[in-house]
Amino acid sequence: MNTKEHTLILDSSIRDWVLLPMLLLLILVGVGRHYVALLIKSTPKITEQTLNEARYRMTLMRSMRVRQFGHAICETAFNTRKIAMLKKKTGLLREKVPGASNPMSNPNAMMDMMKGNITGIVPNIAMMTFVGWFFAGFICLKVPFPIPSSHFKIMFQRGVDLSTLDISYVSSLSWYFLCSFGLNGVYKIILGQDSELDDSQMQMMQMQMQMGGGSPMGFDASTAYKQEIEQLSIAKHEWSAERAERALLGDKYPEKTKASIDLSRMKKTSSLM
Repeated sequence: MNTKEHTLILDSSIRDWVLLPMLLLLILVGVGRHYVALLIKSTPKITEQTLNEARYRMTLMRSMRVRQFGHAICETAFNTRKIAMLKKKTGLLREKVPGASNPMSNPNAMMDMMKGNITGIVPNIAMMTFVGWFFAGFICLKVPFPIPSSHFKIMFQRGVDLSTLDISYVSSLSWYFLCSFGLNGVYKIILGQDSELDDSQMQMMQMQMQMGGGSPMGFDASTAYKQEIEQLSIAKHEWSAERAERALLGDKYPEKTKASIDLSRMKKTSSLM
C-alpha cells in the first residue's frame, strides 16, 4: 500500500488549543513548584556533624576526580595526589571516619525530604489526571524523524490504542511526559541555575548514596573510604600527551623510555601500600 494513505493531517487547532496550552501550563506549574518549595523549605542548621560530613564528601569527590581526570596531568602530579590520598597514617583516605549516620536523628532533614516529595508528587498527579481527562485521545504532533523500533509506541502513543498508526505520531499524554522530563533547560533559563526542579540534584543524591555504600541509614563515610581506597590503589595513569605522542610516532616511539616509565610506576605504586 502507498505510505501516503497512512499520513495524518493534523488540524492547526490541535496545535493552538492542545499542544501549546499544555506546554505553557507545564511551565507555569513548574515555576509554581519552584517558589512553593522555596517557601516551605526550612533554614538548614550548620553543626559540627554536618561540617565533618561535608568534608568527607569533598575528600571522596577529590579522589574521584583524580581517578577520572588524571590523564590530563603528568605522571608526577598524578602520583603526588595519589600518595596524598593513600599514604599510610597520613593519607586523606586513611583518616578514621564514622560509619553510617541515622537520618532519624535530624528531624529537620526528614521534614525537608517529605516537603520535597509532596511538592513533586502532588502536582504531577494533578497534572497527569487533568491531561488524561481533558486532553484524552489527541494526536498532538509528528516527530520530524523516523522511529526505528516499535518499542517506542508505548512511550509516544500512550492513551491512543491504534495498532496501525505510525510510531512517529505523539499523543497528548505522551507529550505531557516528554515535556515533564525535558523542561529542565527552560526552568534554568527562567529561574536561574539554582532551580529547585533540576534533576541533577537527584542524580547527585544517588551518587552520594553509591559513595556511601547505598546504606538506608544515611551516608557511610567508613565504607565509602574503603571502596575509594581500593579503586584508587589500582588506578593507572596514562597521560593524554604521552598517548598522543605514541599514536603520532607509532613504531618510532622509544620502547626503552616506555619500559623505564612503567618500572618507575610500579615502584611508586608499591611504595603506597
